[in-house]
Amino acid sequence: MKNFTIKTLFLAFLLTVTAKNYSQTKTEIDTTKIPFIAYWVKGDSYKFKMVKSIEKIKNEKSIRNDSIVYDAFFKVLDSTSTSYKISWKYKCDILYSLNLPEKLKKDKKSITEIEVIYSTDENGSGVTIENWKTISDIYIKIINDVKNDLTSEEEKIYSSVLNPIINAISKQEGVEEYCAKELKLFHFPFGVEFDPEEELTYDQIIPSPYSKEGLKAKTRVYFEDHNYKDSHCTFYSELNIDPEDSKKMLTSLLKNMGLNDSDLKKDLKKSKYEINDFNGYDYIYNPGVPMYIINKRSVVINLKDQNDTRIDTIQIEFVE
Repeated sequence: MKNFTIKTLFLAFLLTVTAKNYSQTKTEIDTTKIPFIAYWVKGDSYKFKMVKSIEKIKNEKSIRNDSIVYDAFFKVLDSTSTSYKISWKYKCDILYSLNLPEKLKKDKKSITEIEVIYSTDENGSGVTIENWKTISDIYIKIINDVKNDLTSEEEKIYSSVLNPIINAISKQEGVEEYCAKELKLFHFPFGVEFDPEEELTYDQIIPSPYSKEGLKAKTRVYFEDHNYKDSHCTFYSELNIDPEDSKKMLTSLLKNMGLNDSDLKKDLKKSKYEINDFNGYDYIYNPGVPMYIINKRSVVINLKDQNDTRIDTIQIEFVE
């Protein structure tokens, strides 16, 4: 039962979404700062190499390290004075992207071609997925196929985790939060004018399908390098989710799973949870094309005698 619990906790943490875009209201351009404004035209297209990897560490020993690699294609379908319409097309194993435990996947693969049609404002910020229902149907079918193969014991444990995800991605905002993480990374800086000499810090609430209130988090953004002449910059963002909010969310989740074991409750009170995101960005900010983006989510769970860490990484690399 405890192994099920650990895997379920990891799944809940990994399905918590990443930081929202920092919002800024400013119209005047300061030439000493870096404005992330998209200068795309209809027909612009770029190819990116995507790498998604998972590393599991148990008691400081690596027990799993694997990855998938695929191509993604960005194309501007339309450009107006107030918006962009964009296609993001790729083909990959959706089950891998869902971060489901290996026991649930049972050696299954679900290689699927997906085209996300979405729009942004004139700055390239504010991702709105237009064909969200099509994407929702694809993901829900895959998750239901997994659920249909569960044993009665597995269903009791994992349905409490999977059902909230199904409910979430049945709606447009859920698809945008949980099915398009790479787009959130791609568009993270757009619509903001950064001062490369100053560190930006802010608080935010991170949505989670397991917490109505969301999770409190602190984010910092800082620059390593910038070159105005080449419109090039390198910067990083770090996100740390409040550990107490994480513990409250998971305690509620375990209660919904029907895990009322008294020893487990005692262990949870003494347990430690950490969710930390590290993002690196290498950008040509005019016209607005990433050369390289990395997102690394580190989840640490210390529960009684177990010290488990899982690191999920997404890399987006410009090809042509």
